[in-house]
Amino acid sequence: MATPTIIPPLTPEQERALDASAGIVQGDTYVILRKDAVFRWFGYDSAEVLRRELQPAFDAADRGELSEWDVDEFLARMHGGGNGAD
Repeated sequence: MATPTIIPPLTPEQERALDASAGIVQGDTYVILRKDAVFRWFGYDSAEVLRRELQPAFDAADRGELSEWDVDEFLARMHGGGNGAD
């Protein structure tokens, strides 16, 4: 059985900070995102835009068109390491 996630309530100070921002508050050791700001944080206008962009991959997976995923190569590319072979 999965352990339920417990989300603590925001403090009044955190609520005020979210209200005064675009829904994103970043501290030294935390990030608080309002639900409507999550998609913007990752560069999407809405859940629908993200869903449309991901749908071709979901369709390919449904057709069995899968391939191995090299997490090291992916992380190298995301961190500016080119093709991960260096």
